Amino acid sequence: MESVTKRRRRTQLAIFLFLFLFFMSLHLSVAINSAPNDNEVINSHLMRKKLARPPRTVNRPPSPKANPNKKFEVPPPGPPPPDNGQ
Repeated sequence: MESVTKRRRRTQLAIFLFLFLFFMSLHLSVAINSAPNDNEVINSHLMRKKLARPPRTVNRPPSPKANPNKKFEVPPPGPPPPDNGQ
């Protein structure tokens, strides 16, 4: 037969363990709900990045890749010219 003190000690330990787990789960749920959403973090990062870059100028020259009127030199057909030992 179990002694009263052992039973009381085991009951106290069980209550302590239950309360500890209860408060830790409560704390964890509060921490999760108070964290910012991923979208908020991403949007604030993109906004900071956008504000950090200088504004675009309206009359900037087009990039060379975007110029469709540029003519490229096409070598004449036939064998390539000699490179003169270079």
